[in-house]
Amino acid sequence: MTKSKKVEKKKARLQHQSQHRRTLADPKVAEMVVDLRLHWAGIGPVERGDRLRELTALGCSTRGLEKELKQSATSIRRHMALAELPERDREAVESGASAKKILGRKADADRSRRQVQRVIEDGETGALSDDLANIILESCRTKDWPHRAPVSRDSAQQFFNETLRSLLGFEANGNRAVTISRKLGLKKVLSKTRPRKEKAEFLMAFQAEWLANLVWAKAPERPIWDSAIQKAKRRYKELSPQRRPIEIWQDNQRRLLEISTPPFRRPDQGARSLERQGGTPRPPKPH
Repeated sequence: MTKSKKVEKKKARLQHQSQHRRTLADPKVAEMVVDLRLHWAGIGPVERGDRLRELTALGCSTRGLEKELKQSATSIRRHMALAELPERDREAVESGASAKKILGRKADADRSRRQVQRVIEDGETGALSDDLANIILESCRTKDWPHRAPVSRDSAQQFFNETLRSLLGFEANGNRAVTISRKLGLKKVLSKTRPRKEKAEFLMAFQAEWLANLVWAKAPERPIWDSAIQKAKRRYKELSPQRRPIEIWQDNQRRLLEISTPPFRRPDQGARSLERQGGTPRPPKPH
């Protein structure tokens, strides 16, 4: 994270803290917070969520309520999510149904809805698969792979086919994607998505599975990652060509020759114009 981003994040945090303190300065809000803390265990989870939503609407922050109520921020967010459920689910929770299961079903439904929307958006603009194709090519160029081996232009097509095969396997097996932050750079993303390497596994197969993990984490929707792989295939010439062993050997020989050959020095022209000390003077040049 750059220094400017850290400063902006700190300013935003301080702003939220200031707003929270100004809100608590209101005697009515302070009384609501104290009453919720004292009666937390005696009221139902949905009512807790309703009260928390009311306090945040007035200007309280989640982190501030965490400190005032002696409850974790995760618990506060979960109760607020319960308050946002449809009336049927709210009644089910109040009747003793598992709040965790109900929230899990809601999260799955929300995730599916977002994925459908992402697929529709990429079908209209192609922006998501374009960005993912850029990440794929950037990953191919990096030297963070094992043995510092970037993917070359000559092996790109085979590598992308291996990556596509791994992605199809993830889809068939229902693999769970690694959760990564959007703020992470490529190096840290590669670190979080690195799979376990089998001893007899070929390097390309391992790197292809590694890239598939990254792509799966960025876009688990098949239309998006399939389109991104095809775009990366068409742009394979952006990668560096692979050098043949004979070319590497020739470059090494040239470097060795340069090191072993002493540098050429020009003779000192000024010394020639001086007369030889103790000797016969040079005869004058004929006109």
